[in-house]
Amino acid sequence: NELIREASEPFIGKQNNQANRNSLHTAIKSGLEKIKGTLIEAYEFNLVVDPKVMKFAYIDIDYSIVPIYEIREVRNRIKVKDQL
Repeated sequence: NELIREASEPFIGKQNNQANRNSLHTAIKSGLEKIKGTLIEAYEFNLVVDPKVMKFAYIDIDYSIVPIYEIREVRNRIKVKDQL
């Protein structure tokens, strides 16, 4: 969420045109690619551009991420056997 906000920040105040939306898409993708393989396994995102809401000066970004599974606990197992 913070990464997407940081990537989007430079576009606030710019015109909502195709060129700026393409640049925004590239900035978000670049940021997500930087953390892919270390913090996330995969991602998908989409800039939702609805002509009906363009006059309200916002763009919605739908996204999903697949986090990398991290080690949270290490368990030890021990078996006690009788002598052979």
